[in-house]
Amino acid sequence: MNDPAAEPSADLHQQFAEHWSLAQMRGLSFWRRYGHLVVGCEYEDVRQCAAIALIECLAAYRPGGSMTLRSYVWGMVPQRIVDELRACGLMVRKGRPAAQMVPLEAYKAETSIWPETEILWRDAQQTLRREAARLVPQQRTVVESICRGETLEQAGRRLGVKYARASQVRKQAIKELRARMAA
Repeated sequence: MNDPAAEPSADLHQQFAEHWSLAQMRGLSFWRRYGHLVVGCEYEDVRQCAAIALIECLAAYRPGGSMTLRSYVWGMVPQRIVDELRACGLMVRKGRPAAQMVPLEAYKAETSIWPETEILWRDAQQTLRREAARLVPQQRTVVESICRGETLEQAGRRLGVKYARASQVRKQAIKELRARMAA
């Protein structure tokens, strides 16, 4: 039998509807900023985590404190998204000190999928090099510098331009590469 106490109240539904756009905005902001750290999920997964986070925030919020519900949701949703992703095993944690890291060769030896991953990585690198060779010289220089692990500041010095211009050139190069590789 259904327990009436377990059913969410109409007030909770109304609060959810009022704050859902805020939670979605925070989820999108999270995705744009940290999406590259999330392994194995898409933006839709982050939206679902934002919905779960919003429900948890609504349940945990106690009125009468120093924060409004909107402020509480604004601050807590990204933290709850991270918690939810980590609980699902989808969040890559921040780097560890070098002493705790596993050497790459040991990782390769104990990981059975490494050869396939390495082949895919080499194919992607070859495709990127081939498409980068077709870019205009300034864009190609920035892409090559980044592939070598240089910073944008170093790439800018190589081009004889400031950091801001190197960033613009990188953005143009990425846009051009995405268009070419999608075709």
